[in-house]
Amino acid sequence: MTDLNNRPKKPMVTFALFAYNQEDYIRAAVEGAFAQTYQPLEIILSDDCSTDRTFEIMQEMAMAYNGPHVVYVRSNQVNLGIGPHVNMVVDASNGIYIAFAAGDDISSPERISHAMEILSIVKTASDSPLAYSILSALTLIDEEGNVYGERPFPNGARKIITIEPSNNIHLFEFNDLMEGKLSTSGPSRIISKHLHTFFGEINAECFTEDIIYLFRSVLAGTVLYSEAKTVFYRKHRKNLSESSTLYAKSFTGVEKQLRADLDKAFQADLISEQENKLALGWINFNIALRAFYKTKLSGRRPQLKVFICLIKAKNLSYRRKFGILREYLGVR
Repeated sequence: MTDLNNRPKKPMVTFALFAYNQEDYIRAAVEGAFAQTYQPLEIILSDDCSTDRTFEIMQEMAMAYNGPHVVYVRSNQVNLGIGPHVNMVVDASNGIYIAFAAGDDISSPERISHAMEILSIVKTASDSPLAYSILSALTLIDEEGNVYGERPFPNGARKIITIEPSNNIHLFEFNDLMEGKLSTSGPSRIISKHLHTFFGEINAECFTEDIIYLFRSVLAGTVLYSEAKTVFYRKHRKNLSESSTLYAKSFTGVEKQLRADLDKAFQADLISEQENKLALGWINFNIALRAFYKTKLSGRRPQLKVFICLIKAKNLSYRRKFGILREYLGVR
């Protein structure tokens, strides 16, 4: 599709900001959304029935906004949790691509523009709407917003594209995830909406969308990982990714979703029988990893079969396995 000047129209992107009880951080997160330089952009500010002033702040900011982007603000009537909350927002979105954001992180103004520039360079290689999703390196900030480090891009990509001297795009595919070369960077995730609609809604028991979309992305295509740091990722005690939070949760809903997505991809001939077997092993590894640390958090020694599963895993380095051995033995 082209405009009157015969130039291709830029695709609509939805900036989906998910919030829950983040009144201390939400203002900076919304300001980051409003500051995006990319157009056309719709912004959905969505609250999961917060018990603090998160939603009220979002409403106030939306009412005062007079910029170029379309802004919607909404709140769930009851707390739904991550899976159903994501489903509702993605289903309501109008964008061809969905950019995920959390209410305690801050996106740089060029985040979406940079991602769409990457797509304009790489997308010519495939016409499939499922082909690409985008992640980037992160700048780490503390509760007060002070920068204290970074989370770089993972090493080991088989193919790298240079779009400018100081920024490379690393291309990761199915085997990279299976071999432990690809890690997630959920705060910077941008996916095609088709990726969500193809695999379907995330089940209500699934407490995270992070590993789900990473898995879906490599089942269906390629993950583009930028060296540019496009998101300020806030680390604090209430992060869902904190070990005490992450490993305390039941992994059953996540496992169920991973297996359903794998079956969908296999039935649609997106992966081979051999790749299906590799992915089943990767799922079992993740089950064992969560079981190992959940048991450790309770002060008990993990089961021997769980330990053996991790030691045999092909996607863990020898250094990581040695660390797991020390943890299993209780050696500091």
